[in-house]
Parts: sequence; C-alpha cells; structure tokens
Amino acid sequence: MEMTRENKAYLAGFFDADGCITASFSEESRIRVTARIAGRDDALPLELEFLYGGHFGQEEKGTSIGEGKFWVWGVGGQRLIRFLEDIMPYLRLKRRRAELALEIAKTAGYGLSIETKLHRTSMALEICLLTQVGLSHPKETKTIKRLRRAIRKYNEDRTGTIRERQMSQKF
Repeated sequence: MEMTRENKAYLAGFFDADGCITASFSEESRIRVTARIAGRDDALPLELEFLYGGHFGQEEKGTSIGEGKFWVWGVGGQRLIRFLEDIMPYLRLKRRRAELALEIAKTAGYGLSIETKLHRTSMALEICLLTQVGLSHPKETKTIKRLRRAIRKYNEDRTGTIRERQMSQKF
C-alpha cells in the first residue's frame, strides 16, 4: 500500500472505528503508549506491520468487537510516532488521544526533568481517562474539563511539593 493522502485518510477512519491508544505505567515509573487495531480479517493488520513495524498476531478471546479470533496489530515507541503523524490530519474521534500519545512518545528518554515527567504523567492519565470513560469526541465535555482541572491541580501541587523539598535541601 502506497501511503497516499487517501490511504492515510482510510487508515485514520479505520483507526477511529477499530483502533485504540493506551498508556501504561511500568514499575520503574516509565510510561508506554501504544496504538492497536483489531479485526476479523488479517489484511490490514498485516499491511500495517509491513508499513510501520510493530507486532502482528492473532488473539482468541472476547474483546470489544465480539468473541472469537481476531487479528491484532500494535505499535509503540518511535514507530508509533511515524504512524500517528501519518494519520493525525485525518483523525476525528481519537484525535486528542493521538495528540497526547504523540507528545509522550516524542519526549521519551532518560534524564528528563521533573516538570517533563509530571507533564508526561498527566498526559498519560488523560489518555487513560479518555479511554476509560469512552469520551473521544473533539468537543470537550464537562467531565473532561473537570478531569483536566484535577490533573492541572495535581501537577501544581506535586511541582510545589518538589520545589519546596529542593529548597529545604539547599539550606
């Protein structure tokens, strides 16, 4: 599949319908964001593995799209960046999650400042909240606005506590 504008738009539509973006936290406090697509036909997931790398396989269990065998493709890390950049202009329903995942993936690494770690954590939490409550429409709802305020307050409180601790250690 050549990655024309039409094909990117098609992938974005397919991803809006049958894809997901997840954020997870490891024991070492690392954040991992991934994108996955599942379907009963293996053609598109196999093509995505060819185009972007990642993992392709079959799962047999109950999922959000029913019972039985499903072909699944998933991608994370630097490969996720390329995939999301290709489909971002055409996404509608999962655009906010994709924006957050893209920023998290682009700021991954070691030796990050505390502020960057906190920002990445708040973005990952927002992805989790958007996924959990099923809110993905680009228009912000009251619930999302409340969640964003709570995340902002958490970041402010956490940053203030860290700065206070750093100041007390200097003296």
